Amino acid sequence: RRVLFRSVLPRGRYLYVSPDLLAIKAAAELWDERGADLIRIVTDLPGPQPRRHLLLRLAMMAEHQEVRKAVERLLAEDGLFKTIEDLDQKFLSEIFQILSAALPQAAIDALTRVLVGTPRSRLLSFNLGRRNVMWALESLLRWPETSLDAARCIRELALAETENLGNNATGIFCQYFHLFLSGSPMPFSDRLVLLNELAVGEDPVARQLAVKAAAAALTRHESRSGRDEDAISRRPYPQEWRPHTTEEFRNARRSAARCLSRLSNDSDSEVSNSAYQSLVNSASTLAMDGLVDDAVEL
Repeated sequence: RRVLFRSVLPRGRYLYVSPDLLAIKAAAELWDERGADLIRIVTDLPGPQPRRHLLLRLAMMAEHQEVRKAVERLLAEDGLFKTIEDLDQKFLSEIFQILSAALPQAAIDALTRVLVGTPRSRLLSFNLGRRNVMWALESLLRWPETSLDAARCIRELALAETENLGNNATGIFCQYFHLFLSGSPMPFSDRLVLLNELAVGEDPVARQLAVKAAAAALTRHESRSGRDEDAISRRPYPQEWRPHTTEEFRNARRSAARCLSRLSNDSDSEVSNSAYQSLVNSASTLAMDGLVDDAVEL
């Protein structure tokens, strides 16, 4: 019904059915007739534009059983994305972004499989497909079943940062720990696990990222870009988590401050200095939030 309402458009005194709805219906009928073998068209179609339009139709037909089977096949271990080399191509990475909108769980499974086996040195040269993968991950952060795994993938890319953009992997990972505009449906206590994994590791680069993310949980100036529905599948995202009570809010602030406090005693001087400075900067925030005793202790 939501698709129908979006696809019936006014023209003067009349309404007409948009070509999108008719195209989706025609594609669904073709899938019913030909089955998942129709996916071979992706590689047979001449040029990227027709392939892109076919894949966009797939993303909008994700509830169709045969479409799901075809997308699962593309995202499987023997599908299109076996190594980082497959993702480090502009068109293939765009395909991944489109397919991730159709089947988020299969997409995050495929991406996790690829990133886990890729050394940081290779991720530092992951450039051609990085933007499309990041856009896919920003959407995957919004679904409860994929949010934490998507954040772990973003964390891997943040540890091998190559972009100087506000919405690069580091920026999105830090935003994930905002208390009001995180873009995540997961409670802060669940997300905190990712911070602790960084903080207890032996890698000073990881601990420095933990400092930045913990500091983001103590900021009073949060912002988030993006719509409240997936731009490709047009499915509405669940509401992002926010503290329901004053106590829940203050406990989240305290958890972030404790993480910084531990890191301020780090054996690496750069990490400890960064954590110490972030603690000092957070004192006024804690005081304004009613955590005066915590601020005085800092």
